[in-house]
Amino acid sequence: MVGRFWTFTIDPARASDFERLANDEALPLAQAGMGCVAVFALRGAVGGHYAWLTFWVSRRALAVALASPEWKALEKSFASLGASLEQDRATSYETVGVFLAGERAAGHRPGGGND
Repeated sequence: MVGRFWTFTIDPARASDFERLANDEALPLAQAGMGCVAVFALRGAVGGHYAWLTFWVSRRALAVALASPEWKALEKSFASLGASLEQDRATSYETVGVFLAGERAAGHRPGGGND
């Protein structure tokens, strides 16, 4: 799995526009089967600060999504609010470990033993 992390500073007067864009356009696009498995649109404690954390099934799925006309349109929408979804403005990560709520880590057994 590949993670991509963007940060944005938005004019606080446009924050509601940015949040609406994230919820009404960005999240549905990610749900449309582009290989994105999760998106976290996060608001910082300081007004106008946001982060967008996306998770993709593979680097290839991410590359295909970023090259799509839908993503290009989303980039324009974000740019109209002073935010950039350009590749060089994000940090990429690859999964080295996973924890999902309600699951135990592999190799761990109750009582201190390992599998």
